[in-house]
Amino acid sequence: MVSVSKSLSLSLLCFVTPVLLSACAAMTDDEGVFRDRKLDYRKVEETSRMQVPENLDDDAIIDLYVVPPLSPYADKDYIYDLPLPNALIVGAQDAVTIQSLQEQQWILVTDSPSRLWPRLKQYLSLNRLLVVQEKGAVGMIEARSEQGFFVFKVEQGFQRNTSEIYIRQLSQQQPLNARALPISDSVELEKTQIEALSQFLADVSDKPAYSYVARGISAQRKMRELQDKRGIKSLLLEVEESRARASLLAALERAEFKVLEQSAHDFYVQYHPALPESEKPGFWGRLFGKDPDTFDTSVPYAGEFYRLKLTAEAGGQKLVVKPATDKKSSVRNDRNEINQIIQIVKGHLS
Repeated sequence: MVSVSKSLSLSLLCFVTPVLLSACAAMTDDEGVFRDRKLDYRKVEETSRMQVPENLDDDAIIDLYVVPPLSPYADKDYIYDLPLPNALIVGAQDAVTIQSLQEQQWILVTDSPSRLWPRLKQYLSLNRLLVVQEKGAVGMIEARSEQGFFVFKVEQGFQRNTSEIYIRQLSQQQPLNARALPISDSVELEKTQIEALSQFLADVSDKPAYSYVARGISAQRKMRELQDKRGIKSLLLEVEESRARASLLAALERAEFKVLEQSAHDFYVQYHPALPESEKPGFWGRLFGKDPDTFDTSVPYAGEFYRLKLTAEAGGQKLVVKPATDKKSSVRNDRNEINQIIQIVKGHLS
């Protein structure tokens, strides 16, 4: 009797399980009650931008989370993930950091020049730096103190809504030249001023500010995206060679690329996205031979090798990406892979 009951129970289980699975699938498919909605964004129609009356200025309206347009070469049938703004992909960075390259230093601020300008003027006022020359349209200002003259220049950074501030210390007043900053007479006083200003900007980073006088500073960024006839993208970094190379190396590290070989203009790298903390091998895993430095295989193109090349172009340095090995893939797949790697690097340049 017991064996008959067990046999009956097993038969019922074998019959009910597929029925339940089918029912769950029916409830979660495209027509079900609990259907997957992750691709619904494809059906959304973009509305026109808000129209501001002609007698008002719309420069203060800033798109904080801009979703880049879909490339005409993209195959929509192979796009499954929701396109996220660069700010969400890259992740938040420190609001104010001091950057350096050889003997040069500058302040990188994650804010637009037009919002940064009034904060700079507030800093000058609080520190008794008397403004003697000001050209807000090009982001330059000269102030006098007991230590001489200081020239401040605000520029657009690589990324949208980022700014770079350069400071030079002079013993005598000089005409403001938007194209070339003078050499500091005292590097120590320059560095002291950079540290003081960066600390001030960090303290007031959450305070609202905007300057209509300085809105023209944002007109030109240091980076442009190029695209050839095949739809393959590259980047033009509108800076000198040494700055382009240093910025690229820093971006590769932040974007989790391992630089295996490098020369002045060529870089051989592997895309090595780190595992989430919850998936990294613990003490016992490492003890029994699990590699703690393994990469996250769930990330597209993880583990692949690439060659990056910087070449001098009119107006800056051109960055080109190519797979290091011939995968004998389709032209479309090769194009999508290169463009994706370009976007990853682009999002980490600063």
